[in-house]
Amino acid sequence: MVLNSVKRFIGKDSVFFCHSISCIFLVKYCVRNNIKIGKAVFVSGFNQYLGLPEDFDGVNCTMYTNRVPEFVGLCKERVCFYSKTDPFVKLEKLQEFAKLVKAEERVVDDAGHFNKAAGYTKFPALKEFI
Repeated sequence: MVLNSVKRFIGKDSVFFCHSISCIFLVKYCVRNNIKIGKAVFVSGFNQYLGLPEDFDGVNCTMYTNRVPEFVGLCKERVCFYSKTDPFVKLEKLQEFAKLVKAEERVVDDAGHFNKAAGYTKFPALKEFI
């Protein structure tokens, strides 16, 4: 695993930017390894079945965890960016994830899934946040 090769460099000042399924992957990784980090910036994060074809939900479900509350104690600052127009992750699931990780919520209009397919090639709200 790539993160294991750099685990010794991850610490209380580390900042992670995660998109989609990698959001819950980071949560699960930090909890499993008891790693404290400084900040997590989640974009279109979720932790539950989305009702997508099996080749998506079947793979994604291996990342889901019920240990999210442990992550809150391991990460000093959390923010979730999401869009009401995400074609893959319903708004309710995006909001549930933000509440689950106890994150500041930032809604970006018409960003879709924050990818090129949605026409989203620049992320001014993230730049402003940083």
